[in-house]
Amino acid sequence: RQALLDQINAVEIQAELLDPIADLPFEISSHIFTYCVPKQISLSPRHPPILFLSICTSWRHIALATPALW
Repeated sequence: RQALLDQINAVEIQAELLDPIADLPFEISSHIFTYCVPKQISLSPRHPPILFLSICTSWRHIALATPALW
């Protein structure tokens, strides 16, 4: 189980290194995220803002810290 968790963590770290959003200041990333959310918010995991929670750790933190998404 620990080996699997370590592998998941390694993949998340690699994804964050390739994530251009991670290089932007929080305020800009947050603002971009708000433009991605439709006027009628869906609670489906396949649509923003819920989708943002499953992309990577940095996107999850940005989404959870952006009240305008919710």
